[in-house]
Amino acid sequence: MKGKTLSSQSQGLVLSLLNYFQQEKDNGGPLLPLLAVQERVAQALSISLSTITRIQRRLSSNDNVLRSPGKKRPRKKSKTTDLSDAVRHNIRDTVYQMYSEKKHVTIANLNKTLKEKELASISNSSLQRVLPTIGFKYKKDGNRRFLVEQSSIALLRTKFLRSYNDYVNTSSHQIVFMDETWIFSRKAIYCCPCRERKRIC
Repeated sequence: MKGKTLSSQSQGLVLSLLNYFQQEKDNGGPLLPLLAVQERVAQALSISLSTITRIQRRLSSNDNVLRSPGKKRPRKKSKTTDLSDAVRHNIRDTVYQMYSEKKHVTIANLNKTLKEKELASISNSSLQRVLPTIGFKYKKDGNRRFLVEQSSIALLRTKFLRSYNDYVNTSSHQIVFMDETWIFSRKAIYCCPCRERKRIC
């Protein structure tokens, strides 16, 4: 340890030791019983007894080798990554419904509606992170920000509607629409003409 520069924290511990031993000198003997080793160390260094115990436990589990705690700690998994497809569909459908009812859509209003209908139970910040992953973005108009559909999603819907319109005008087949909740509740569909069952990813 000779010639090694001590950090400010280490220098503080040295000063605590000097102060403690000076107190024992003035006292004419130990301030605490000699058998109370951990308590004496804790008082001398001005740290808690639990810290002493934790260091001793760490030393014994690492073969008497002290290692500095890692600076990087694993981050908790975001709740938004655990949301099911059904919850994401509920959030998206609720946004569409609020717009159809000509309501002003904000994070707070949307989350309030979701909780009232018991469709989702997440925080405003989590909801704000989920919306871009299901096809929405924020548009700034002056000093206000509006939740709007991403242009790529709107373009796909426009292409579908045009293709559908062309098909209706040129085909004699009857088109039957089924709600997506029917499909996702069964996780599979039947494809004509072979009636082969296929999974939906």
